[in-house]
Amino acid sequence: SSDVCSSDLRTLQQAAVTDDDAMRALRRMVGTTRSRGDRSMIEPEEPVAPEGTALDVSRFQTAAYRKTAGYDEKFLGGKIPLPKVRDRKLASQIAETRDRKKQLDYTHFSVVMHKQRRVALFTAVNIDGASRSAKKRTSVRWRADPRMDEKYQTLADVYGESANGRVQLDRGHLVRRLDPVWEPNGNDDLLEQAEEDTFHYTNAAPQEHGFNDKTWGNLEDYVLSYAEGLLQRVKGRHARLSVFTGPVLRDDDREYGFGLRGGPWRIPNSF
Repeated sequence: SSDVCSSDLRTLQQAAVTDDDAMRALRRMVGTTRSRGDRSMIEPEEPVAPEGTALDVSRFQTAAYRKTAGYDEKFLGGKIPLPKVRDRKLASQIAETRDRKKQLDYTHFSVVMHKQRRVALFTAVNIDGASRSAKKRTSVRWRADPRMDEKYQTLADVYGESANGRVQLDRGHLVRRLDPVWEPNGNDDLLEQAEEDTFHYTNAAPQEHGFNDKTWGNLEDYVLSYAEGLLQRVKGRHARLSVFTGPVLRDDDREYGFGLRGGPWRIPNSF
């Protein structure tokens, strides 16, 4: 239909902050709305992405993170530790937490941050295909990690569509939302916690929309489908993977976001 209700657009705008399907629907509606000359409801003057609060706010207090084990280096039977940064210059750029740790541990995954670039140097996640849950997405919004100074995190300001409509940067999950959502005993609280943990800005990197929506999304689907296929091939035994991801940080990465709070940022071109 060519008639688009403004309340429908506003509802989709709000949902699109956390829901990819809502974002796709909004883009389809945008074409219709633009043809009618009404851009004000769909194009904010600068990128906006509210951080919001979790359903269980206590989960995101600093003390609660101490129960989070993070990436398990013995998950596959042998020992596969987190990568060691041997280059001294690069090692000096690893951001420390407020209690001087060099990694952030979440449910089944860990993140090491680059303090100058304000994105992950790398992430590591354990995936258990036999215990994976296909639960629906909860109402989760992106948030900063209170364990690390926000000056080392890329927050909401860079994400979204630019005022002139020429650039759209998505919050690209480095550890995919579904990857750590598994639990052998089906503990719903732990499953929800794992999903919520992936919505920290420390687990996001600015990605050009087309790359995030297609190339990166297809790669994520492939890795998870491989884990599921492996489960079928091993006939009931645990199908386990450990996956490492991260941006390729180059000195000549283009800068973006002059004039925005916290800007500019150097946007990675490769992952």
